[in-house]
Amino acid sequence: RAFSTVFNDPSNDYDARYRALWDLCSSGSLAYSPTLLEWLGIRLGSEERTKLIAVIAATAVKEPEVLTAILNLFSSSKAEVRFGAAEVLLALPGRLPPEARVKLHALIDDMRDDSNWRQRLKCAQHFLNDSDERASARALETIWAALDIFPLQDRVSAEDSAEVRCEAALLLKEFGPVYREERAVTRLLRLLQVDTDPSVRETARTALLRVLARLPAPASKVSALHE
Repeated sequence: RAFSTVFNDPSNDYDARYRALWDLCSSGSLAYSPTLLEWLGIRLGSEERTKLIAVIAATAVKEPEVLTAILNLFSSSKAEVRFGAAEVLLALPGRLPPEARVKLHALIDDMRDDSNWRQRLKCAQHFLNDSDERASARALETIWAALDIFPLQDRVSAEDSAEVRCEAALLLKEFGPVYREERAVTRLLRLLQVDTDPSVRETARTALLRVLARLPAPASKVSALHE
């Protein structure tokens, strides 16, 4: 209870509140309070962030007003807050409510704050094999674009651009999970041939092997794709 009091009191300094949050997470006693939403836009350790997201998501499932509060965060001018809210939606079980799907899908095209490639790819992953073909197509377009980013043209460092291309390549392992997706094969082969970063080529190789392990799509399905 003492840790919770310290954490939820905005008059305490950041370090004291962070230590209290860490203690709450470590002891398994972190409980929902509106204060948690304020911390979605703050850089946290992976363990603290994972538990923070889990607690908020579990509460949002049971309390509609909490889900509404999360959706309102998408209007924030801060990318950290918008994508923090997206992380909560991605942690919700089952199919998202329509209004949540709209908010999450909109982030795929959120090019503010140096393009937010990693966060946008997380959103794209959610819609990659969606039953809504338009949502799936837009997610795939984002992955194609991420495979082509380079430092000078996309305002990211060489290291960051390589990591984004790796993440995009790995997402193609999930595209078309039933049958082999030839578009993924083509793009991964191209990455193997032309990318100058060895980590990207190795990731593309790993993803390509997973895609090639699937059976080819029946001719009827291939024809439907090109109609």
